[in-house]
Amino acid sequence: MYLYNVEHTCGTTAPHYQLLKQGENYTVHTCKSKSTRNPLLKWTVGEGALNEFAFSPDGKFLACASQDGFLRVFNFDSVELHGTMKSYFGGLLCVCWSPDGKYIVTGGEDDLVTVWSFLDCRVIARGHGHKSWVSVVAFDPYTTSVEEGDPMEFSGSDEDFQDQIHFGRDRANSTQSRLSKRNSTDSRPVSVTYRFGSVGQDTQLCLWDLTEDILFPHLPLSRTRTHTNVMNATSPPAGSGSTNPGSNGNNSISSSGSTPGNSLPPLLPRSNSLPHSAGANANSKSSVVDSAIASGVSKFATLSLHDRKERHHEKDHKRNHSMGHITSKSSDKLNLVTKTKTDPAKTLGTPLCPRMEDVPLLEPLICKKIAHERLAVLIFLEDCIVTACQEGFICTWARPGKVDPLFRFFEREVKMGARMLQDVRQDLTDVIQVCEGKKKQTNDLRTLINELVKASMTVIQWVTDFSDRIKQLQQISQAAASGGAKELKNIHVCLGGLFVPEAYITATRQYVAQANSWSLEELCLEVNVTTSQNTVLDACSFGIKGLKLQGATCSNNKLSLSNTISTELPLTQLHWLKQTSTEKKANAVTLPVYLNFTRADLIFTVDFDIATKEGPHSFYERGVAVLCTE
Repeated sequence: MYLYNVEHTCGTTAPHYQLLKQGENYTVHTCKSKSTRNPLLKWTVGEGALNEFAFSPDGKFLACASQDGFLRVFNFDSVELHGTMKSYFGGLLCVCWSPDGKYIVTGGEDDLVTVWSFLDCRVIARGHGHKSWVSVVAFDPYTTSVEEGDPMEFSGSDEDFQDQIHFGRDRANSTQSRLSKRNSTDSRPVSVTYRFGSVGQDTQLCLWDLTEDILFPHLPLSRTRTHTNVMNATSPPAGSGSTNPGSNGNNSISSSGSTPGNSLPPLLPRSNSLPHSAGANANSKSSVVDSAIASGVSKFATLSLHDRKERHHEKDHKRNHSMGHITSKSSDKLNLVTKTKTDPAKTLGTPLCPRMEDVPLLEPLICKKIAHERLAVLIFLEDCIVTACQEGFICTWARPGKVDPLFRFFEREVKMGARMLQDVRQDLTDVIQVCEGKKKQTNDLRTLINELVKASMTVIQWVTDFSDRIKQLQQISQAAASGGAKELKNIHVCLGGLFVPEAYITATRQYVAQANSWSLEELCLEVNVTTSQNTVLDACSFGIKGLKLQGATCSNNKLSLSNTISTELPLTQLHWLKQTSTEKKANAVTLPVYLNFTRADLIFTVDFDIATKEGPHSFYERGVAVLCTE
């Protein structure tokens, strides 16, 4: 690497160099001449090729990504090594700085993107989404989110996409000064989210979010003051879309409508009252999904606003895990540094190169195949994303807009139901063939049959329950196909018929926060039990049906103790409102809402007014609770 000054001229003869400074695996030589001439300095960094370098936003530090797999960060003025990092394997091909200069992202031959903290000099996260070498990484300065105050969950309450484009330039210019507040002595840290992207030789574009749960692992994600206990669903949807690249056209990053594939999602944390045997057979199935649900899923998928990484279960490709071919053909006799090879086995598991399980693993927000040849360019502009491939196509992509939280949740449920339906049909077909002697019994089938026999419910009961779930998903997909994403809010949902009911509560909360530009911490959940099925829901209310109340009755939205074991509640409205006080009502009781009769899984809690003179402790002693399903 050579340093030039545009104000100086280049010599007519080959320059001669003398050693200026040397350190661990790097040397700096200065040009030996009577007058100042270009090149001024020659840097030799690492072993093998220097694939890319990048200056920090303030120009004081230099990051170098080398073929030997090392990231080296230098103080440019003093030529001092600030810190190093080692790739998981193979060489590093690209490097970039965050807008505030606090983090560095690299990519390379390990198919990973690695986030390195400049202040802590350590790896804080890795991202897995590419299937081949990562060729370019870049931060997006226009979508960096910074809020002063306590860290809190993402509420989706930023400016609309068009407004974001309007003053995106101002936000980008002020990013560095605003982000620098994070390290101030103020006791109220800022809430920050970094967005960066990567492209690779697998022709895919991936977008990533680096959030405060990764940046500040010791701080709580949310200091919730609401009356709910909501657990976020952690299973991302499986599905992808792909488009062919256009030549110099305006393309939009949006998925194409498609039915779910044969790849199976990871095992669900639970499936409500369904026995786990439904997912016992984890092999790919080739049976065809029922035409009705397949049609509904297809219509639902066409409404997708963005893509996520498709999870494949095929065996990952293998490549040479060597550290790269190290050569030294320099004829410069002044190079006095002794070349020493670094053993990858000695660095793995150290702070220089932590193991995969030792750091958080990021998943891409979007992972989309956008070209036919290797991608070589990624540039973020305030109104679009620019990519270029080795085939010669330069494409501009519209920025992905905001995704409706309810749409995202129901999309995940529909895809999950379609895959489970496919698995269940294949499992039952295999069991029938085993019973008829047409198929040989395997260990998996033997385990499946034992679970069906010993389950707490009969096969007929299980199939009936599963059928009700699929019918509800059919209605949801049909509503989305006919009325669009806005129609999803008006659907009366059977909470016990969802695969991940707690994620629905989270989605409704995010929906209201995004629609009203409120913070999630400001929202409080109220429950209103109505007697009319035709009640009109306002903008902050959602209809729930099928809830069971045990040990009490509800009249005029007030509770009374009862000898009845269980009563079915009519249509229940979940209403999110912006609370002004954290004080609890004196004559109110907080009831838990459980998944089913086992009371093993708590979904959330709700507050009810008490109609009689009994105190809250009377309801607690009786074990009064709400069940999503029996």
